[in-house]
Amino acid sequence: MSDNTPHNIDGIAVDDIAMAVTGGQLSDIQLDTESKIMVIGVGGAGGNAVNHMQTLKIAGVNFVVCNTDRQALNNCKVPNKIQMGPGLGAGNDPAKGRKFAIESEEQLRTLLETSGVKMLFIAAGMGGGTGTGASPVIAKLAHDLGILTVAVVTMPLRMEGPGRINNAIQGLNELHPWVDSLLVIDNERVHELYGNLPLLEAFGRADDVLGMATKGIAELITVEFALVRVDFADVEKVMRNSGRAHMSVVKGSGENRAQEAAEAALSSSLLDDNHITGAKEILLSFAVKSINLLTQNDVTIAMEYIQKNASYTDEDGNIHQADIIWGASEKPTLADDELELVVVATRFADGEQLKIKTEYTDPTTDNPFDEKPEKPTEQEKTTPSRAPINPPKEPVVITPQQDRYKSIGVQKREPTYVRKRATFEDETENVPTTTFIPKAREVESDDNEGTNNGSLFS
Repeated sequence: MSDNTPHNIDGIAVDDIAMAVTGGQLSDIQLDTESKIMVIGVGGAGGNAVNHMQTLKIAGVNFVVCNTDRQALNNCKVPNKIQMGPGLGAGNDPAKGRKFAIESEEQLRTLLETSGVKMLFIAAGMGGGTGTGASPVIAKLAHDLGILTVAVVTMPLRMEGPGRINNAIQGLNELHPWVDSLLVIDNERVHELYGNLPLLEAFGRADDVLGMATKGIAELITVEFALVRVDFADVEKVMRNSGRAHMSVVKGSGENRAQEAAEAALSSSLLDDNHITGAKEILLSFAVKSINLLTQNDVTIAMEYIQKNASYTDEDGNIHQADIIWGASEKPTLADDELELVVVATRFADGEQLKIKTEYTDPTTDNPFDEKPEKPTEQEKTTPSRAPINPPKEPVVITPQQDRYKSIGVQKREPTYVRKRATFEDETENVPTTTFIPKAREVESDDNEGTNNGSLFS
């Protein structure tokens, strides 16, 4: 604490809470005594989400991280930390995560009982050890204490394999009965929607869903000025024992801001199920920079669009519409032409059944290893149809090594003129020779006429 003045929550000193949470050792636990909302990040993914949420500067919310990995806790910027187990992690084993959480039930229960929390958000990644195994334990503790509990979880990528996918599905089935509302974020859609993002930014997209949902709910309850106020009882009515839920916080600007915001609110594509058709309870909250900037058309256009998409016709032809609770408030951080819309839709007509696949399926992307080799017949086994990979080589003949220095030594023992003469004789031995035979010149007789008298010139 920043000062020496003791703070109390329901008559219990905050230092006592810190002592209980850390097993009797005073720590740097910091709790907002006025806050009724708490976010607990469970495991690595949950801790990263809570770290991200702190950057959003959400007022009126207490943040806590729980992990079985001591090193991950040390690297976490959230000051309120609970270590479950010896601190060596759960080794991607949900059974270990569950075991360590059960061993830490006393500390977790004390935190929830003495903090005065009325609404709890649980953030976790499904498929690993801590988040998958410990989240249901924490949710059950909150359920037993009557705390309104909302879980926001992520599903692993299909390429991570059937082990993690099946662990995630089992973890969801164990978590679902103990939470009032459940939001499932599909990590598979991050790449589909945003392309090849840096890994940190890709994880941040999923964390934004949790952050904005928590921020939206917290600001509904803690808003300073509201023309039509939405209080905690309204939130509880919509979300208590509601099963799966749809939550979104969006903005629109300009002349068509109401229509733009309403359409965006129903296209939260990262959610596993982003349709509100059949929702029986809907909570809407409008926020503008100044309440004088909110028009009746803004409210009417948005509500009509939401109601139209929520309504459905049953088998008997009866039209069912949702019950909408709405509010309007000021938010000075918005621009003059901006409209912020918070939508919470619950109690769907098709029941509380989760819209997730119940078993692992292979990825739909092209995989060069999908084709399995055909089993060879008995004949193919004995008589291969192709040449062996390593054909037999010709036998190698080893000849004596030639000593070129031996001939050099022989040459050095002979005089140079002998070697050159022998070389010359070898070169001229087969050269053809020509014998020159001189021939006498014939002289013509003087009796011949027209001669030149023996002159060489004519």
